[in-house]
Amino acid sequence: MEDYDAISNKEWRDGWNFNASVEYRPLDWWALRAGFFYETPVVNEEHADFIVPTNGRKTLSLGMGFTWNNWALDLAYAHVWVNSTDYGSTEASGIRSNNITGGRSRDVSADICMFSLSYTF
Repeated sequence: MEDYDAISNKEWRDGWNFNASVEYRPLDWWALRAGFFYETPVVNEEHADFIVPTNGRKTLSLGMGFTWNNWALDLAYAHVWVNSTDYGSTEASGIRSNNITGGRSRDVSADICMFSLSYTF
């Protein structure tokens, strides 16, 4: 195994993303949408740092779309839950070299609002 001198050595793992979504059209011009995805952690806890605080995520999204003639309006909302990460046992030199030790990211979440207006020629 190679010894790395880079401060940004992450030793990331392969990850998986599982997702599902549905669309329901109660009317020709109106669509209702929902989705969910689960992302497995890719962070190697021994090399974790604050640059990439996500250690796997779950997201739930809801949206709707409207069409009229050549126009389309899409609105959506997503909530992201981020898994906790413990930096107490990390060996990441990027944290140690800045005299930062320990710490934990927890209860991390994000809200995303989306808006799209399009015209088809």
